[in-house]
Amino acid sequence: MSSLGPTLRRLTTQRLTPRQARRVRAITAAAAMVIVAAAMAVQLNASPSLVTLALYGCALTLSGTAIMLSHLGRTRVAMAVVAGAIALVAAVDPLLR
Repeated sequence: MSSLGPTLRRLTTQRLTPRQARRVRAITAAAAMVIVAAAMAVQLNASPSLVTLALYGCALTLSGTAIMLSHLGRTRVAMAVVAGAIALVAAVDPLLR
């Protein structure tokens, strides 16, 4: 057990390299895009609407923008954009029903 302590401590305090951070943010944005696309398909099957399509289309566009920002090294801004896209859908979607 004593040999596990320093190893575990080193793993938890280790920071991501910039390349790893960009990759993690891009993967997170891509996963958000998949989730938003699936939700859009469900919503459009339930009630086809141009407003619903526009809302989820904006979220997909913002997630794609986050992927590009991640590739450019703007990882914190990319995470803020992904969070904004998800918050946009979460806030406006109940109002459309």
